[in-house]
Amino acid sequence: MAAASLTGSAQQIAVDKTDALSAPVKPAAAMAPSRAADGYTIRFCDGINTWTRVGVAGTYVQYITIPAEIATQLAGNKVASVSFSICLGGSDATKTVPGTIFVTEDPQANNISELVFQAQADVKIRDSYLVDPGYQTAVFTTGEEYVIKENTPFSFGLMFETAASDYPIGTDGQAPNQFCGNVDVYQGGAYAGYVSMASDIGSNLMMYAVTKGEKTELLDIASVLGATLDGFTLPVYKNASDAGLFVALNNFGSNTLSSINYSYSVNDGQPTTVDAQVAIGPGEAKWVQLPVDNLPEGHNNLNISINKLNGKEMALGQGQLPYICLGEEAEAYDRAFVVEEFTGTWCGWCPRGIVGMEYMQETYPEKFIGIAVHASSGSSSDKFQVTNYMPFLQEYADGFPGCIINRDPQYAPDPNKEYLDQIYGIWLDQVSPAKIVVDAELGGKDLVLHAGVEFSINDNHAYNLAFVLTEDGLTGYQTNYYAGGSEGKMGGWENKASKVSWTYTHTAIRIDEAFGVQLTESVEANNSYMGFAAFPYIGAMNKKLFNLNNTHAIALLFDAETGVIVNAAKIDLADVELDGIDDAIAIPEVPVEYYNIQGQKVANPRSGQLYIRVQGDEATKVVY
Repeated sequence: MAAASLTGSAQQIAVDKTDALSAPVKPAAAMAPSRAADGYTIRFCDGINTWTRVGVAGTYVQYITIPAEIATQLAGNKVASVSFSICLGGSDATKTVPGTIFVTEDPQANNISELVFQAQADVKIRDSYLVDPGYQTAVFTTGEEYVIKENTPFSFGLMFETAASDYPIGTDGQAPNQFCGNVDVYQGGAYAGYVSMASDIGSNLMMYAVTKGEKTELLDIASVLGATLDGFTLPVYKNASDAGLFVALNNFGSNTLSSINYSYSVNDGQPTTVDAQVAIGPGEAKWVQLPVDNLPEGHNNLNISINKLNGKEMALGQGQLPYICLGEEAEAYDRAFVVEEFTGTWCGWCPRGIVGMEYMQETYPEKFIGIAVHASSGSSSDKFQVTNYMPFLQEYADGFPGCIINRDPQYAPDPNKEYLDQIYGIWLDQVSPAKIVVDAELGGKDLVLHAGVEFSINDNHAYNLAFVLTEDGLTGYQTNYYAGGSEGKMGGWENKASKVSWTYTHTAIRIDEAFGVQLTESVEANNSYMGFAAFPYIGAMNKKLFNLNNTHAIALLFDAETGVIVNAAKIDLADVELDGIDDAIAIPEVPVEYYNIQGQKVANPRSGQLYIRVQGDEATKVVY
């Protein structure tokens, strides 16, 4: 009988088209097949393998799921053995615990007894952050052989008991059943949830199940890893012909993918179906460019579905790609490059982000807007943490240091200067449908910010606006893991102490709302829309809460549907006359109306309250 094996191992997607897609975004999964001496091998996993502390005593489960499409092609084969190879911490891997190797159709079963078969194993646990790579390899022959069924996914994995202080081996934080090893915690025989990974060490885990049977090939098996328009979640085009559609295809079959049949439509329009040629070899994962006709102007959604590969029907799902096309008549404004950095004074790796942000400010001062968002971590406090910014960190921050560019989830790289510089080079061609003018004034004990936003297109989509204050010159102590040079050069931080007295820049000190408040439900071209925010400036005992000479006011304009920053503007408060509004903000001609400082119209103003009085083309601050 021939033998086949199903293997899990870390791979990264290959990129072969366009500079826009070669930027260091989060790596997509790649399942790379190869020929093994005993049959067919398929590799599964996603991203960088990691270590993690379970944090509670319980049963640690790691498994790899084989999807129904592959199971069907191997139906009738038996799973003969399960093996694993784990990168350990050398002499630090001192603990051995009993474990269980299993195959199951329900990897989240509440009871171990529900597993299809079990085999005992000795599993070593690493108990140190230090990596001195060594490998433990073991093969366990199954008792009752599992017979693979048609249209039935199955999983194989490793299970063992842990203490709260253990550091088991795991893979990166994917949801279960995503073609990779996963980590679940069981307590008292009951499923207790998915364990998030804690760090990216770059260790290696490989698991595989060997099957016996007549079937040793997989034909026309692929997945779609992602689809994008020119690499951005919400690209903005000056001309419809500028658009470029890309799809990441992953071939984990044993034959070359040579043709693709796909359909696309705009919004709810009729789909257009296209046959295109591709060349994706066994085990390859590539971005391929697919032609589309000129996209219509406006704020639209491009819907795409993959129908066939190599002429074979594929149920690969659909994707929806929002975009904005300005057309020939609409003006295209410069689009700001906003980097919100995740950082902390306690974070020893965060000098890398400090160096990156300083480099961007010095190199690209016209378009770059940097916001360093600090946060505490456990018992490690950070005095620069801003409470209103925490929902943003919970949404986007995977680790520290980190960042997100214009709140585009596809561009959330490490904030080192090389990555930021590369992505900035791609972003240079981006434009915006809106321009923003920011101003400020002192009103009583508050700093009042206001922004006028003007669009060049008609758009029935909602937009949100948020105001941020950042301050330079704040002082504190920064932890520095680059001290001594053992971690390489890092902009001079390798020559500093492990704890550095530092003067910070770009530090976020206020934000009104993490995701902004609605500016308008829809927009009309060449109309102006106003947003307001007030931040306390004078505190108790008439103490000034921040230094106006070192503070910057930033307005962030969000597409409400995607959360992506469409444009932004920044002013230095040291350059602003803060005793009143110098220039009236133009708005459509209307009777006298009153707005609160959030920009909301007030039908019945209250005596003694601060409002913006609007009449015709004039807007003035008044106390009613």
